[in-house]
Amino acid sequence: KALGFTHFCTFEKMQPTLHPLSARGGQAMKEKGLLVMFPGTGYTCREPLFQLCAARYAKKGYHVLAIDHSHIPFKEIETIEEAMPLVQQAVLDQSAEVDFGLYGDLVFVSKSLGTITAGWFALERGLSPRHLYLTPVPLALSYVSEQTRVMAMVIGDQDPLMDFREIQRLCGKWHFPCLVIEGVGHNLKAEDETRTAAINKEILDLCTGEEQ
Repeated sequence: KALGFTHFCTFEKMQPTLHPLSARGGQAMKEKGLLVMFPGTGYTCREPLFQLCAARYAKKGYHVLAIDHSHIPFKEIETIEEAMPLVQQAVLDQSAEVDFGLYGDLVFVSKSLGTITAGWFALERGLSPRHLYLTPVPLALSYVSEQTRVMAMVIGDQDPLMDFREIQRLCGKWHFPCLVIEGVGHNLKAEDETRTAAINKEILDLCTGEEQ
């Protein structure tokens, strides 16, 4: 059984623009912000919710980096522990040319397996992004502390990979915003497309700009 997922992340990767040095003392110009999207193995960056998030932040003047896992053979991998080195290397490779110090605001939107990767990457690079966690999985919580800057954690009350009540308890303990979507599972989708669109809008409203 391959991690319980069936699809891969196959999308046209959106790369942030590289920033030339300014003429003033060779100092790089400060950019407004950067959104980094960390997909799951089945919930790709082609999904409407990710695309809506990207469009929202791009409109605010942020650059967007969407991580691509399409080359990773998840169907042949039995455990998350086996998958993580491949996923981690993909993130390191795809972000190698990004100077995170150029950005005034850093936002990580992550889904499922990506919630692990986002937490790990922030620790690995010494970053302090604002996180929007979509359906966090248990291992992701090992990278979350009271000091983590959490915009919100979002989970369906039918999610088989994580008990939503555990997320509610964690968010209550550390005063993180928490959104529990009734009647949906790990993919955060309802059978009715209209309701799914409404769910996406509710989540999109959590995608704020620079921290107030």
